Amino acid sequence: MTIDDIRAASPWLTTDEAAAFLKMKPKGLEYARATGRGPKFYRPSHKTVRYHINDLEDWLKRPAARG
Repeated sequence: MTIDDIRAASPWLTTDEAAAFLKMKPKGLEYARATGRGPKFYRPSHKTVRYHINDLEDWLKRPAARG
């Protein structure tokens, strides 16, 4: 599935879908979200988290952290 296919279906991804797009585990994405190091996310309800495909792409383009 290409990025254009994802956008055509819905630009809003679940945590599992976003993690797959980013090639990381869902728990890793959840940890990044909890620590403020992950991509921008939206919480339309108490139990629902969604990521916009554009925000995921922007997060991928960010400079790498130096350690």
